[in-house]
Amino acid sequence: MLRLFTKNDITDWSRAFRCDVDLNSDHNRSGAITSPNYPNQYPPNIRCAYRFRSRGSERVQLTFTDFDLHVQPDQDDSSHLCRGEFDHFSAYVDLDGRMSEIDTFCGSEIPPQLMSSRNFLAAELVTHSRHGQLKRTYRGFRLIYKFTDDFGITTGRKDPKHACSFYYGSSDASNGTFHSPNYPGYYPRKTECHYTFDGAPNQKVRLTFTYFDVEGFGQCDNESQSDFIEFSNYRTMDRKLPRYCGSRKPPEKGVESENDYYHVIFSSNSIFDGTGFFGFYQFINKEGEQSFF
Repeated sequence: MLRLFTKNDITDWSRAFRCDVDLNSDHNRSGAITSPNYPNQYPPNIRCAYRFRSRGSERVQLTFTDFDLHVQPDQDDSSHLCRGEFDHFSAYVDLDGRMSEIDTFCGSEIPPQLMSSRNFLAAELVTHSRHGQLKRTYRGFRLIYKFTDDFGITTGRKDPKHACSFYYGSSDASNGTFHSPNYPGYYPRKTECHYTFDGAPNQKVRLTFTYFDVEGFGQCDNESQSDFIEFSNYRTMDRKLPRYCGSRKPPEKGVESENDYYHVIFSSNSIFDGTGFFGFYQFINKEGEQSFF
């Protein structure tokens, strides 16, 4: 179920214990934060609010390096159990002025990498007053925060004129990798990313996917409210090519362009979360042999 909160809600939660943290990209581009008293036992009965604000089109990225919250011995770390009387860490993103929960975590499994949908991300740590019954020390968490404008995409050349647009030219590399924003963590909601592959006149582009977790249903159309990935041989939408999402994955043998140009669009909505995709690109000549430079 989608839970919506105001930014003031998260501020109110931290008043019982002075442990709130406010960070913005004007002062620190990256750094680490920890739960109170880390790496020793965190205090009981607290609500700590963490707020991250970046500039313009920058996104907030959180990467956990340690995570250890108390959970009942007979329960697992499933997010639907990490509520109520369980110690937990929740993350929220700004969707059109409302705070929407990404996920809630507890136990000792490291959470996936997280990214904001816009320039604001909030989180809360909630603990309860049962520490006299604990059989061991629970450390809490440590995470690295980063304000970034590259969406965590580490390959290709970023187009400075667009928020999430990356260029892959055969003159730069004959083959390589490309992936969804914030991979291998949750991709951000309400995000559209463009990947442009541009070969020599005698070439075409081959794309293969080794990982695919893009949430969606059926034909991945707008009516299904699916996240999706789609391909085009043109600079506009190629209506004859299908979208891919959910169980409808790109073919194992990969996909190929008709000519030297290929355009890939990844689009997420405000509802689903997934860990995206990872793929390989290769510029090949039209006879099927790879071209090297």
